[in-house]
Amino acid sequence: YMESGPEGANKKTIILEFMQKAMADGSSFFMRNVNQEYQIQQQLLQETQEKLSSQMNEIKGDFIKEKQGLLSKIQQLESEKGEAEQKYQVVYETCLLYTSPSPRDS
Repeated sequence: YMESGPEGANKKTIILEFMQKAMADGSSFFMRNVNQEYQIQQQLLQETQEKLSSQMNEIKGDFIKEKQGLLSKIQQLESEKGEAEQKYQVVYETCLLYTSPSPRDS
């Protein structure tokens, strides 16, 4: 470019100014694009975080419901167990009553 560029005493100054302006324009363009990409990535990150947080809360709610259901089932089974133990005790005592030796048997 030095050989075919503008003629005159300020040739080097003109070329230097042109190169500085081109570099500044290129740098500005690059920085704008980097900034836009950064903003897009930030927005995607925020959307992903919100989505994951929502999914996590939904899963947490499902687990809480399942836990409550299981605790309720445990209480029901413990109640049924108590009733079964009471019935067993009645049957056991009734069997002892009929199978115990009578004072007349001696």
